[in-house]
Amino acid sequence: MITEAFLMALIMVESGNRDVPGDNGKAQGVLQIHTITVKEANRIIGIKGLPKCFKPSDRHDRTASKRVCKIVLEYHGARWKRRGHIMTPADYAAMWRFGPTAWKPSLTTKHAIDRDRAKAIEKYMKNSKN
Repeated sequence: MITEAFLMALIMVESGNRDVPGDNGKAQGVLQIHTITVKEANRIIGIKGLPKCFKPSDRHDRTASKRVCKIVLEYHGARWKRRGHIMTPADYAAMWRFGPTAWKPSLTTKHAIDRDRAKAIEKYMKNSKN
């Protein structure tokens, strides 16, 4: 489950809690969301029979950004849970950074940034009350 503490930790790691562009302007907002991620969130809620409600400009809205993140990570995390994997905050952080299959150890060990991000997220979550 994606908690508020995890989302805040991810925001700190992604943008230092600032609404700034990243990835040469392709990623926007505090969670550094790409347009394709907004489309993915709309696809997921569409599968659930809900109307598509997110637009690219929502990447600059903190509340909408957190909803997009939660929808995408919980949907893809549930897929891996059904396969028997217990998802950790580090797995979700890797998934947010590199995509739905990025949590796999064979992939995340290639990226030192993942380990650093995971450590920062775990540290923030331990110090959080949420």
